[in-house]
Order: sequence, then C-alpha cells, then structure tokens
Amino acid sequence: MPNPFKLLVMAIAAVLLLMVFFAFIAPLFFPKPDPAEQISLMLLNAETLLGKGSSNTVYFNSGSAFQGISFDSPVRSVNFSCNSATMCCPKGAKCSAAVEWDDRKIIFNEARAIETTVRCEQQYGIFTCKIYFGEKPAQIEISGARAENEFDLSNGNPKIFAILKNSGSQEMLQGTIDAKVMQLVSSNGREEEIPIASAAKTETIGSLDSGKEKEIEIELSVREEGKYKAVLTASGLEAGFDEKSVSFTAKGAADECIANSCDAPAAATGKCIARCYCSNCLVGSRCVQALRGAGSTGLGLPAGTDLSTAENYILGSDIVEFVLPDSACG
Repeated sequence: MPNPFKLLVMAIAAVLLLMVFFAFIAPLFFPKPDPAEQISLMLLNAETLLGKGSSNTVYFNSGSAFQGISFDSPVRSVNFSCNSATMCCPKGAKCSAAVEWDDRKIIFNEARAIETTVRCEQQYGIFTCKIYFGEKPAQIEISGARAENEFDLSNGNPKIFAILKNSGSQEMLQGTIDAKVMQLVSSNGREEEIPIASAAKTETIGSLDSGKEKEIEIELSVREEGKYKAVLTASGLEAGFDEKSVSFTAKGAADECIANSCDAPAAATGKCIARCYCSNCLVGSRCVQALRGAGSTGLGLPAGTDLSTAENYILGSDIVEFVLPDSACG
C-alpha cells in the first residue's frame, strides 16, 4: 500500500514543477504577442469602423513605453487616454500607479494585461484615433430606429423614434442625435437625394449610463408630399458615434410650390437658356415639376415652348434654368 506522506510530497513537487514551467519555460516557447503589433492591427480595424471602438486585452511589460508618433502615419494621428481610476496616474503626472500618460506618451510601470480600445473618426481626410487603456470607454449605438411607412401631413409632422444604447463600460456624460433629411426625387431619369436643410433636426440625448438604453423622439419639419430618407447620427462626449437611416413617404400636404414666370430665352455658353422662377418650393426639383405643368404662355415663354423634356439646371429651390432649342432664342 502506497505511503500517504510520500504521495503528498510527490503531489507538491509536481505542482511546483508545473508552476516553474508556466512561469519560466512556457513563455520561451509561447511568447506573448507584441503589443505594438496588436495596437497597429486594432488601428487598421478601427479605421474601417469609424466611430466604433475596437477592443482587445493587451499585455504590456514593466518599463515599456510608447509615443503617439510610433502609430502616426501620413493619414493618421494618434492620441492616448488612460481611463481607469485605480490603474492610471492623473494625466501628465508621475505617481506609483501602473500607468503614467499624457496625450502623446504612455509608460507602463508594472507588467499587466490591460483592456485596450481603439476608436477613430475622420476629419479633413485624416484619421484621428484615440487609444484607451484601462476600461472600455462609453460607446453610443443606435440599436433601433423606426418610423411609419407613410405619414399624413394633414395630421402633423412625421416622427422618428430612435433607441440609443451605451455599450461601453463607462458613463456617457452628454450626447446628441442629428437628423438630416433628403427628399428622393427623379431627375433626368435617375433618383437623386436632395438635402432639405429646413427639415434638419438636432436633439439632446443627455447622459447615458453603461449598458443603458434611451428612446428619443424626433419630429421633422416636412411640408411637401414625396419620398424621404432621414439619416440619423448619434454622437457623445468620449463615446464615438453611430449612424442609421429611415425611409418614409409623406402624403396629404397642400401644394405650396407655385410656378411664376420665366425670363426671355437668351444665348449663353453656346446654348439657348431660359431662367424660370417659382415661389414656396421646398426643393428645386419641385419647382421643375411646377414649371413643366404651368404651360409656356403662362410663364411668358414663346408659344409652343415645351419644357416637359427640356434639360434643366437647378440653381436654387425657386430658380431653374431650362435649355431650349436654338430657335427659341431667335
């Protein structure tokens, strides 16, 4: 029968050998990934997912340090942020905590595996990226957006409902959601998106705790029948941004766009041009429709002038130029 004391000694010895192996020998055969290479790959990923964080756990050796210039490129600028109250020194200060840092330099005083997040946006053709060490920063997301397929404008303005979520580990202190509205119109045989500046809207989100959701109602100032697309962009302080679009149709509005008159046709840049005017039109494409339906004599154009297929140039919501046959200029 085996000696129990001998078995205990053998078990302790086996555990000690395993500890020595994993602490000193295994790292020689399975070295930890190079943190600079890991961060470089995360930057490339973040540049394809603008506004959204790319996260990973990265191991940093004691005494290692990085500068922003190490990750800069002709089309990229990088800043740092250490956001853990227990792990990070105050910005720009030296202390006994694990990490000393400022916007462009970071030093690791202890060997640690640290949650690391990279997030980028693009400004003037340059990627501006921030690398967060410690905790996942706040991250705003539009987890849902809905609107009725068809609105009756006689009952009021269209409304869109957006569900916003903070998927990060820290609180978002403040944020906004912007709605840009485009009318979808057919022009010269193709569908175009015409921005409606007067219908744009911005709503304040306020703060949003980690993991929490909030629904925001956005009422749009749309006056005219037609097909529309609203592009929603939610953004927050140190929380990135997210974008979604919603399409809808508006009906039931009074037709406020009126065709008024046209100048006498005149030769310009080798073409016969007639400049025409409307009033109360939301977009130039609606002015084109009104002018084409008004009849040439009512606009002051020569009798028989046909605008129905004439090439046009939209100069504003109430100003359009039509290209007429050379004979119209005499």
